Amino acid sequence: MGEFLAVGKPCLTNGKVGDVEEDFGETRTGVVINDMSLNSLNWALHQLVAMSREPGISERCRNAAK
Repeated sequence: MGEFLAVGKPCLTNGKVGDVEEDFGETRTGVVINDMSLNSLNWALHQLVAMSREPGISERCRNAAK
């Protein structure tokens, strides 16, 4: 994930792994899902696309990677 964030791209990941959920919540640089249901995946992809269009997302991602 660090590599994607370093080039300015938000990430999609599963939760309950280390502190990823907390980090993404604080930095607003990624989307976390806790189950792999079709509904959750569809929701997450829509969230990720919307996030990728936010002004300043690339800079936010790069800062989070640092």
